This record gives sequence, structure tokens and C-alpha cells, in this order.
Amino acid sequence: MCYIQGFMMNAFSLAVMAWTLCIAFNLYMVVVKRATNMEQYERRYHFFSWGLALLFSIIPHFTQSYGRGPHAYWCWISSEGSGNIMRLISWYIPLYSGITAAMILYIMVAHSIRSSTNTFHDPALDKEVNLAVRKLFAYPLVFLILWIFPTINHLYDVVDENEIFFLHLMQALTEPLVGFINAIVYGFDKGIKRSYVTLFQEHGFCLGVGKEWSESSSSIVFSDDSQFDSSGLMEVSLDTDSSEI
Repeated sequence: MCYIQGFMMNAFSLAVMAWTLCIAFNLYMVVVKRATNMEQYERRYHFFSWGLALLFSIIPHFTQSYGRGPHAYWCWISSEGSGNIMRLISWYIPLYSGITAAMILYIMVAHSIRSSTNTFHDPALDKEVNLAVRKLFAYPLVFLILWIFPTINHLYDVVDENEIFFLHLMQALTEPLVGFINAIVYGFDKGIKRSYVTLFQEHGFCLGVGKEWSESSSSIVFSDDSQFDSSGLMEVSLDTDSSEI
């Protein structure tokens, strides 16, 4: 049972990171590369995210590293034997490589947004751009912040055998929140809300609510007639009039 718990913790946590990277790549392709047919990447995203998570999570199996260490409160990759090396290979390297790659993609997206709107010199538009850019960086930063205490606790466990209760407490509080916070960050922006409302309206629910959300969502229109929702989503509209700015 401890083996299963450790394997699932590592695999699903890496899958969350991988999906965060896929979302960053998807936004990069739409905003920077102006791609319009992103549905073709959906299967590749699944293969990449689940495949990467399973690959790195299987590696500790060959060294029998899954278990409960002498100072651990839950099962994961034990710090005994080759466990610390397995933690580095199967967790820290893919985790922070993914976060770094996502940050680079978001920086490129933010640069593209600012470059596309600098020619208008509109204070209202600048405000919308700044809001959109801040929301872009909220995605990887939330993931990074929630893993600060688990990382510090794991690293401290390597250099010192004396445990610190505060670090274990903060890890126990923040680590389980990753999925919940991601659901809020990615699933409750205005674009997703409109999709929910549309879905409910098709089945006879939430009548009259979608209009309010639709009208409250602002957007930025690029010079090539593509439209960026300030909630952080990219919507391509080939017939959008640039006078909407």
C-alpha cells in the first residue's frame, strides 16, 4: 500500500506539472504563432503529460526507493539508500525544468501581447494588457509557490536528520492544495465561465446569466484581427473589427 501511495503521489503531481506546461505551450502557439487548429494537439498533450509522469515515476521502482523514510509522515520516495538520487531524477529535475519552460513560454506570450498593442497608445488598452499579462504569470507562479515548502522540506531532509515540524506542517498544508488552486486558476476565468453557462443553457439551466458574463469580459484585439481575452484565453476571430478596441 505504501508503494502504491508513493507511486501515485509522484505520478499525478508530475502530471499536473506537465499539463501546466501543455497549457503554456498551447497559449504560446495561439498567441505567438497565431495557430487556429489546436485541437490536433489534444492527443499529444495526453501522451506527453501521462507518459512523462509514468516514465519518471517508474524509475524509482527499479531501485525499490518507494517507501516511508525514518522522518517521513507519508509514503513517497524514501530518503534512504539511493532515494535522494531518485528524488532528484524522478521529481526535482522534471518539476523545475517544466516550471522553467512554462515561465519562458509565458514571457514570450507576454512580449507578443505587448508588442501587438504598443502601436495604439490607448491607456484603457494598456490597462487591459497589464491585467492579461499578470494573469498569465499567475498560472506558473501558483504552482511554484505551492511547491516551495515541500521542496525546502525535502532538501532539509537530505542535509540534516533532525526534522522541523513547521516544514512538515507547511508541506502538509500546501501540497494537497495544488489541484484545488489549479482548478480555481484555470477553471474560473471569464472564458471558462461563459463555456459553463453556454453548456447549462443548452440543457435549460442558468438562463439569462450568460449575457452578463459575456458583457463583462473585456478583450484585446490585435492588428492581425485576432482577439485576446483578458482572462488569459486566446480567441481567434477573423472577422473582428479593429474598432472594437
